[in-house]
Amino acid sequence: MNRFLLLILLLAACQKDPLQDDSLEKGASIRLKNFSRKSFSIDGKEEWDLQAKEAYIFRSGDKESRIVAYGLDFKQFDKGRRTGLIQAERGEIDYKKKVLNLAGTVSFTDDKRTVQSEELKYTMEDKILESTASVLLVEGASTTHCRKGISVNRSTNVQVCKSPAVTRVSRPGDKQGFEDL
Repeated sequence: MNRFLLLILLLAACQKDPLQDDSLEKGASIRLKNFSRKSFSIDGKEEWDLQAKEAYIFRSGDKESRIVAYGLDFKQFDKGRRTGLIQAERGEIDYKKKVLNLAGTVSFTDDKRTVQSEELKYTMEDKILESTASVLLVEGASTTHCRKGISVNRSTNVQVCKSPAVTRVSRPGDKQGFEDL
């Protein structure tokens, strides 16, 4: 009787549903939770720090070809000082082109500006931030809506706001602000 009960329990345990694949990215070689990766220069100074709630690593042969990260925080450093922060719902790093494609709720912040959009592209070597989607550009007390996107060259500090719409300037003591059309 004991053997019969043990057999029934074993059969019942074996009939559980197989694990469902809840991956957000199909075809990835590796899936990691609480992902973190850092890059250092030859002299040991931190260049960037990438963290994500979940990351999918795709391989081509024996090398990583790209990483897709969800809940992404990407910090850049220069001489030990943080120079930029990118946050996005989804980010895809293309190693070959050295490009970071961002989607969802995306924000880029440095000491001069904050750029918010639903999509941004960041070329890491050239330090160029681009978008053809609607962008909100915040610089100090002014906010500009760039309806057809933006291009920011962080190396030269040249930025182009395509089809600007409204600029809002906040002044001390003014709760509503001032709007220019």
